[in-house]
Amino acid sequence: SYAACLEGADVVRHFDRRVAARREPGYVFNKACVQSYNFMSFCGGPLEVATEEEAEKLMSQNEKDSANEAEVLSAPPRLVYNNFVLRLARDMLVAVAGGWDQHVEVINKIIPQHWKVDNCFTI
Repeated sequence: SYAACLEGADVVRHFDRRVAARREPGYVFNKACVQSYNFMSFCGGPLEVATEEEAEKLMSQNEKDSANEAEVLSAPPRLVYNNFVLRLARDMLVAVAGGWDQHVEVINKIIPQHWKVDNCFTI
């Protein structure tokens, strides 16, 4: 939905296009990425380390996790999610998109003025 907002496109139509997109010839998806991907990762608080080695180890793990996340999120949705999840996601998008115009009015009332002026913050 974020990509659709950036393009100024309908979120449901954008989702449908993404789900229906054909795979590129020769594209091979590493299914092990899905198994090691943490679907419930929502960041967290700041980390503190005592040694440089600990910091290096955390950075290395973070880079591996980021590469894995990029692989999963850039894969065609049908390779990552089952049909039930895709239908549920579409239904949720339809429900949210139906009331989006009302949300935009509320958001425009409460956001700071400099967000309205700067193009990168427009909805």
